Amino acid sequence: MTTEILTFRDAVNDARRDYSSNGSSLANLFSVYNDINANYLCSGLDLRMKKALENSYKDRSFDLMCVQHAYVVFWVYREKDFVKAFEDQHAMAQEFMRHFQSQGGSFDLPCLYQICRDLRALARSADTECAKKQRKPFAMDECARFLNKAFTACIQHKSSGKESKRWGVYYMIGLVFKTYFEINTLSLCKNILRATGAMKDLMPLERYPRAHQVTFKYYTGVLAFLDDKFEQSNVDLTYALQKCPAKHTRNQELILKHLIPLRLLNGDLPSPTLLDRFPRLHELYQPFVQALKTGNVKHFDEALVRGERRLVESGTYGVVERVREICLRGLFNKVWLINGKQKIVDIAKFRRALSVSGVVIDSEEVECLLAGMVFKGYMKGYIAHQQQKVVLSDVLSGKAHPFPSVKSVRSTAPQLPL
Repeated sequence: MTTEILTFRDAVNDARRDYSSNGSSLANLFSVYNDINANYLCSGLDLRMKKALENSYKDRSFDLMCVQHAYVVFWVYREKDFVKAFEDQHAMAQEFMRHFQSQGGSFDLPCLYQICRDLRALARSADTECAKKQRKPFAMDECARFLNKAFTACIQHKSSGKESKRWGVYYMIGLVFKTYFEINTLSLCKNILRATGAMKDLMPLERYPRAHQVTFKYYTGVLAFLDDKFEQSNVDLTYALQKCPAKHTRNQELILKHLIPLRLLNGDLPSPTLLDRFPRLHELYQPFVQALKTGNVKHFDEALVRGERRLVESGTYGVVERVREICLRGLFNKVWLINGKQKIVDIAKFRRALSVSGVVIDSEEVECLLAGMVFKGYMKGYIAHQQQKVVLSDVLSGKAHPFPSVKSVRSTAPQLPL
């Protein structure tokens, strides 16, 4: 070993003596982006001795990891070769995993987290480097497989006490899901959820650190959102928002990006106070909120066109598009109110209201829209086709309101703390 690696190894050994009570010291030593350690380790390295050093310590896990880590930072800081850096980080991660599976405990989790975070970061940089050189990216896929292996090592640990590796389950799920989302393999998330659900003796989610809870519920909420399981998505994302510390505004914005469309679909409008805290969300959603308040379908459609790119990128376009029905309901409710809450209203009056709102369509299309409103429960009544009239529920006679609240039409959902 070089003098620098020997000094680093001594620091690692010192940290290992203490890390049963505090594993963060060891984790910090193995951080690739610890500039002080990195610059020191690089100073005495020579590529010609790499293979000999690795062979010398192949039977001593942490000594070998010290050598491997030194070359990771060598590739990152001196050579700027992220493919080589990823390969050595991956080799070091596998070496650590052998130790973790055979004799590790909860005190090893901070080091596992650090190694996995750095592996993800280097994998992303390696794939970017491959793309620039017109080579097939490979690193994120390999990283995903290793993270899955780390998750399995945590969840399959038999112990459930304070030294159990199972305390790392939800942190590793967060890293795995983040990686699956990045490489667009969302279907694999279901395997993780099945494995977690099948482990009946796993500690309740509420006993894990709050950050682990928030990340897990955020991803399960988004997965449910993408599967059109809106009620479950609403529950999970609301949980994540309520648990997310107020100072973590970036994380709150990520949660609200999907939660606001769900709440709009249930007729809940975000407060001005909430939107004012998030300028990007205010810019996107305030026009929709205003259109819903006034029943202005034209303004809603214009907001949909302006926000299309951002909504498509976040996967929320389809849900926001469905909110248009609520805007229509608001407009048709106004027609009923303006006409003195009459039980029978001419279809032509609804058509005229749409025209004033900038939506010019013929009578048959208007009738189709009204029939859709009745079918979905946004209006109580029926269409008299031959007479070209809408017969609404007579609220004055004690019957149901012709325009029930959106909340009563949509499935019941937990309230967003806005």
